[in-house]
Amino acid sequence: MFKISVIIPVYNSEETILTCLESVLAQTYSVMEIIIINDGSTDNTLSVLQNFIDSCGFKNIVLLNKVNSGPSASRNLGVRTAKGDWVAFLDSDDFWHHKKMEIQVQNILATGVGFCGTAYHKRISDPNESWLIDFRTLCKRNYFSTPTVLVKRKIIENISFDETQKHSEDYMVWLLISCEHECLYINEVLSDNISQKRLFGDKGLSANLWKMELGELKNYKALYSRKLISTSQFLLYSGFSFMKYLRRVVITQTSKE
Repeated sequence: MFKISVIIPVYNSEETILTCLESVLAQTYSVMEIIIINDGSTDNTLSVLQNFIDSCGFKNIVLLNKVNSGPSASRNLGVRTAKGDWVAFLDSDDFWHHKKMEIQVQNILATGVGFCGTAYHKRISDPNESWLIDFRTLCKRNYFSTPTVLVKRKIIENISFDETQKHSEDYMVWLLISCEHECLYINEVLSDNISQKRLFGDKGLSANLWKMELGELKNYKALYSRKLISTSQFLLYSGFSFMKYLRRVVITQTSKE
């Protein structure tokens, strides 16, 4: 039996947080605890959360309140607080398919990996299949959106999200994990956004494509500084990343016309 701690950073999410939490409680594979970090919300989020906790019937909910400092600080606090053997992340404007945990646990048991993510919003290719992702493969593309990740706590508890970086900071954590651990990708959409916003070019942090790109380039520079990639690999990955950025700009501009 996997003991899973779910970590949910929350900021001004009064309109989406109930759908988010209900998707966790609807899982066919039950989680052990839900850790909610209220990141200094200024709307009615805290009241909504307290009413939900009082009425939902699930006893293992930990609500932490802190001064606003961003999702990375909230996730780090959640990991430090977690008591489960496994940690799952979810954002307050996202939700899970009701069999997400069950499918991930089944695949983890079949492969023996300590890190597993799934497709988010749309699949990479048509078949619902899974494959292992190593460090070199992950350097070329970030397969893992944070709300899809299920990871052993002992793997992630020594790797913090960079609280000074607001874009692609989660990608850096996955890269560091993949240096020492195989990661499993399940090509099935088991997490999605409640408002169905686009993956880029829409509201939220991901809307700022250039800052996203700078965050990704910062990750490659950090890998190079740690001697995890060579000079040629640094140039290759950075160049490929910039080409993807240009493609996203074109797609975003085209969709607005």
